[in-house]
Amino acid sequence: MRSYEQARALVEEHLDEAEFESQPEDRVARAERELGVRFPPSYRQFLLDLGAGGVGGEEIYGLVNDDFEDVRPPQAVGLTREFRRDGQVSEDLVVIYNLGKGSYFALDTRAAGDDGEAPVVAFTPGIHSAGDELQIVAPDFGAFFLETVRADLG
Repeated sequence: MRSYEQARALVEEHLDEAEFESQPEDRVARAERELGVRFPPSYRQFLLDLGAGGVGGEEIYGLVNDDFEDVRPPQAVGLTREFRRDGQVSEDLVVIYNLGKGSYFALDTRAAGDDGEAPVVAFTPGIHSAGDELQIVAPDFGAFFLETVRADLG
């Protein structure tokens, strides 16, 4: 959570370059039910505090409204469900970021530690499919978010 809090503080220092909107607890809980996962604590707090959106040129997927069928970024639920239906990701992954060139980052909730935090992994639709072992790119959402915000805001 410390990394998440540092990233959030950076976002708040650069509100003129950020576009986020907090989400209510009941929407976050409904999203967890829709995806059949428990969000890691740092990502859950991100959803409550910031929802989804961008800072600088980076867009982090999350929740923007109650339309969980919407597959357009940054709405994570619909996009994740679409990748699951297509067999691109397992039922334990939650898509959170478009890396570009057809690759994405996701939270691997099945690999959550005792603290509930889950690693961020990379996948490429058409190359990877559900059940593949995926490369870990960050130990948890907070570390990923902090690295992303630092890289974009300098």
